[in-house]
Amino acid sequence: MSDLKKLSETSPFGRELFALAIPRMQDFPEILVLPSPHFALFLAGDARKVPADVILNLAHSLINQGLAYCCFWGPDCKRMHDLFDHAVFEHEPDATEYSIVKTTWHEYESLDEALRFFISCTVAAEKYAGTCLSALAVAVGAKEWSAQIEERLADPMRLSKKTSQGGEQT
Repeated sequence: MSDLKKLSETSPFGRELFALAIPRMQDFPEILVLPSPHFALFLAGDARKVPADVILNLAHSLINQGLAYCCFWGPDCKRMHDLFDHAVFEHEPDATEYSIVKTTWHEYESLDEALRFFISCTVAAEKYAGTCLSALAVAVGAKEWSAQIEERLADPMRLSKKTSQGGEQT
């Protein structure tokens, strides 16, 4: 398993950007060490063969560690999104717009487009707005996704310009 890599201190929401590459969803670190109490997560992975209980356990773990916003990308990302939403409501059944852990899925977008959304559109709920100061992008099982994520998030302003101008995207 790889260690967290700090990529940039510059993002539109003032978040420090980190990347992590893991071979399987089950290899997600049990404890994340990030510089802020709440964080946004970008999860790129092929979830087609990942059992629902693995995804639900991961969701509960991340919520307990301060997850405030999660974007999903890759095959079967809508199912991951739906399972995370289920865990969010198990964790806080009376969640409101003020306190909800937000989730989005980006199945029909390129990786670059989804990453641009992640760095420029992920506004956490008001409860987390002042403490969601870290952003973690995780690539599961695909070294090419990991390399692309690291390259793009090392210069988030360039990514934002590139995708808004219709530049090359994968």
